[in-house]
Amino acid sequence: MPSLALSPVAPVRFSRSLPAKSPGRNGHSALIPLLKEETTKSKKIELKKQQEIIKLQREKQKQVTQIKKLQMEQKSKDLVLKRKQEEIKMMKKQKSNMLTKKANNLGKKTRAMRIAEQETPEERHSRRLSSQYSSFSARQKWNQVEKHISRNILRKHTVSQMESEMDRLVKDRERLGK
Repeated sequence: MPSLALSPVAPVRFSRSLPAKSPGRNGHSALIPLLKEETTKSKKIELKKQQEIIKLQREKQKQVTQIKKLQMEQKSKDLVLKRKQEEIKMMKKQKSNMLTKKANNLGKKTRAMRIAEQETPEERHSRRLSSQYSSFSARQKWNQVEKHISRNILRKHTVSQMESEMDRLVKDRERLGK
């Protein structure tokens, strides 16, 4: 900021030119309005600079908060990823445990396998015949019968609706024909 003090060494430069002859004592009365004008200009410039500084500080604060927000999001994503990886690791471990158990069980004979080895062919045949009438086959047969009955009921209902609609249309035609 330029110095406003009058010094004999450096003359003060104003944006306006001084009047040719200044009235008043020692010519200072003409400089007062110029000094006021220069001070107001400098205050306006300083105010603009302060506003710009405030604006830049706000922008910087916004950027800082955005960076913190992004860091928090990244941290949460990392935690989720870590949890998922741990879950996958546990599932793989469980799967390998199950496979080893199955491998151990394959070497052992089950009770059914031991009985099957001791049975004669006639006993196996009689066992198969008795299993033909199991609850599973009975349930399947019952479901088929239910579906068949439901279809027949639906057909009869549809036919009765169509008959009543046809009767209504015939009556309407007779009424309009008279």
